[in-house]
Amino acid sequence: MKGYPEDSDERKVRLYNPRSSAATLFSYGPPVSPHLCGDRPTDDELQLAVLERLERAAAEGVDTVVLETFGGPGSPVPSRSLQVDALRPLFLPSLLVGDSKLGGTLSCLYDDLMI
Repeated sequence: MKGYPEDSDERKVRLYNPRSSAATLFSYGPPVSPHLCGDRPTDDELQLAVLERLERAAAEGVDTVVLETFGGPGSPVPSRSLQVDALRPLFLPSLLVGDSKLGGTLSCLYDDLMI
């Protein structure tokens, strides 16, 4: 496992679909608990970064944007709030992707109820 940036989703998107646009808004060093992260964007900074990227895409004529996050809606963001709470003010359409492994469906449904 190499980690970011060598093994980033952004890099893979660009590799397998060179005509697409991909951007990493935030990245972190080694995996640690959110409360141990150094520079933590606030929920407002997170929302602003997403909005700026969406506005840039719209100005470029992009008609579809996919915002990939980590974990699920109940996962904490670096500000220590939950993703669902941090991103809810943006009123973005959502597609929840779950894991078919043991427990994945239940946790996906539980997270869906939070939305």
